[in-house]
Amino acid sequence: MKYIHLILLLSTCLPPLKGLTDDVLMPKWYGVVMMGMVAATIHLTLPKREDKVYRGRYMGSSLQMVAMLVLTYHLVYALVADVIMRGSPVIKGVFDNPTGFALHTCVLVGVIEANRPSSRPPSMGEAFIEITGRRTIRQVSIILVWILTLLSAVMVFLSGCRTGMVCMAVIILLMFYREMRQRIKPGVMRLWGTVISSGVLLAVVLYVFSVKQESTGGRQFILERTWELIEERPLI
Repeated sequence: MKYIHLILLLSTCLPPLKGLTDDVLMPKWYGVVMMGMVAATIHLTLPKREDKVYRGRYMGSSLQMVAMLVLTYHLVYALVADVIMRGSPVIKGVFDNPTGFALHTCVLVGVIEANRPSSRPPSMGEAFIEITGRRTIRQVSIILVWILTLLSAVMVFLSGCRTGMVCMAVIILLMFYREMRQRIKPGVMRLWGTVISSGVLLAVVLYVFSVKQESTGGRQFILERTWELIEERPLI
């Protein structure tokens, strides 16, 4: 079943295929619909007991691993296709604009973080395998998650998508908070967590508003006119 998850998630970032009316989006739609039907069929035909065991034990770790593989491909493709081959300063990967690339990157990082095992020791019955007597599979997984997240943040920054930058900043702060609350007293964590989070978010927001000022001004103009219309006719 995890291979179905891999192909399904991989279908969301298929590269452009020539010959279609929309060579960027249509391959993704065809891939997702076809693999979604296969996944639904397997889910419905799988015996209830096996399905329950699978969902209870393997779903989270499977989604994390699959998302990590797809995110790696997603970032490598963008790096090779946009930066190395075309020498373009605009990162868009398998999508037709940087916003699609940044959104997909943030979603994949969110899936990885949501399914990442916690830092607390495993309970009785859980697999706990030592690697070289020092690191566990869980610890290595956490390190890989941080590496992928930081690489994703760099790529989102290079894409120039301002909303993506804010999203990545929030994701990294939440990941940092999750790690630090295991090692720092709650009172100290709340104080310094609030200070650091506020400072980072403020810096990101100030940077976001300092670039693409024409686009920012256009959005501000739209919001002002929209509010004027709401004030004139609140209901309609």
